[in-house]
Amino acid sequence: MPVLRTLLTGKHMEGAAYIGGIQRFSTEDGPGIRTSIFLKGCPLRCRWCHNPELLDTHYGVLYSPNKCILCGECVKNCPAGAIRPGKGEIVIDRTACKGCGTCVDNCCTTALHTKSISYTMAALMDIVEKDRDFYETSGGGVTLSGGEVLAHGEYALEIAKEVKKAGIFPGNRNLRCGNLGASLCFGGNLRLDTV
Repeated sequence: MPVLRTLLTGKHMEGAAYIGGIQRFSTEDGPGIRTSIFLKGCPLRCRWCHNPELLDTHYGVLYSPNKCILCGECVKNCPAGAIRPGKGEIVIDRTACKGCGTCVDNCCTTALHTKSISYTMAALMDIVEKDRDFYETSGGGVTLSGGEVLAHGEYALEIAKEVKKAGIFPGNRNLRCGNLGASLCFGGNLRLDTV
């Protein structure tokens, strides 16, 4: 059962960040109802990090042993042979893993999952567009979060351009880029007039 293949580009886009998650109907990351897009990768190692699973920039497989039924599909299907049975759980050889996602696609319980999804810009915008009515009625919008957004400045800028082109956001108040204080940002908001 290919879980992610409809949204994957088939190959990670050059210059793009992996998306660690998309949270629709978010009310915590700015005014109104928002869609939060979490970019994967951060050069910082803050003790108070809320998303440590998003620190690494590379494709990664996460394992939740409490969901694993030890069916062996991941072991059987891993082309790199990076997964083997262990005592009551599977063991992943991280040095042998090629990051192909085959184990994730073949895991029927989502015990193996990823926070490394590569969306086409069109697929990402399709998700953002789903909540357009909520943005308009609540004064909400999109929040780019992470990881660290400015670790992917060019990609974040491309997302901002697409959001602006879609006409979702009036002025510059509804696309937030986390708690950043860089030249792209002003008061935590990505200035769409600079896009």
